[in-house]
This record gives sequence, C-alpha cells and structure tokens, in this order.
Amino acid sequence: MLHISEPSPWLYPVSEFTDQPSETVIVNTVRSKLLDHLPQEIPYNLDTAIEYFDIGADGMYKHVIFMSYQHNSCMNTLDYNQVL
Repeated sequence: MLHISEPSPWLYPVSEFTDQPSETVIVNTVRSKLLDHLPQEIPYNLDTAIEYFDIGADGMYKHVIFMSYQHNSCMNTLDYNQVL
C-alpha cells in the first residue's frame, strides 16, 4: 500500500479535531465516563442532555449536563468527583 500511496493536502484545518458538534462530543464523553464507573445496566438507561452550553472569551467550554434515570435510587452510586 505504501508504494502506491501519494501525499495530498489535509481535507480539514489542523485546528479541527472532528466533524461532530461540540455538544455531541461532550454528551458522548459524559456517557463514556458513566459506562466506565457505574454498574452494568445503569448507563444504558440514563438520558443525558446539555442543559447549558457556552464558550467563554478565553475559549473554555462551560456546560451543565442533565442526567435522568427512571430509578433515582441508582443515582446514589455516582461519585461525581471520581467520574468527571
């Protein structure tokens, strides 16, 4: 393969990491962390949504994620400092 490949210009700017919106990346990251730290069935039943999203003048992302689950007793297993 290497002997037939040819260099070409990048299709996207160097500063662009993905074609997904920032909101999607944030929600997927939160869900991924929840999958790592919660019992097996809980993350699949969680609904995650962005409640607040802002990009500050310094370029920092500020967001609040809303999580809902049909059985509130399971949310007690979440240690917010450990997950995020």
